[in-house]
Amino acid sequence: MAEVFIAKDANTVKYIPEIRRFDSSLSIGEIKSRIENGTAVFSKELITYGDIYYEEVEGIDPHTRNMMFFSLIERLIGMGAELKITEKDREITPDELKRKIMRIKEISDETEMLPD
Repeated sequence: MAEVFIAKDANTVKYIPEIRRFDSSLSIGEIKSRIENGTAVFSKELITYGDIYYEEVEGIDPHTRNMMFFSLIERLIGMGAELKITEKDREITPDELKRKIMRIKEISDETEMLPD
């Protein structure tokens, strides 16, 4: 699971709408509190292929959902947010996260090409 921490700064309030577009289950107060307390603001289990929830319930393929997560991170950085991303208690860079997402996609594509 990738967890994203956002350093508290003068622009905290402007990050909230972006985060809520990705995860509307988080309240404004909850997001603000997590930033102020230094806890993970949002997290995401990178979806592997075979996770039918997003495909069947939300109509979003797993790679698209993973990329939506990464795009949120890019937007926050572009807005000036100082982020820390961790996975399995190890800090990773946005580039490492993107490479992992792309590798999941490659593995899925290769698996789909295998004969039944």
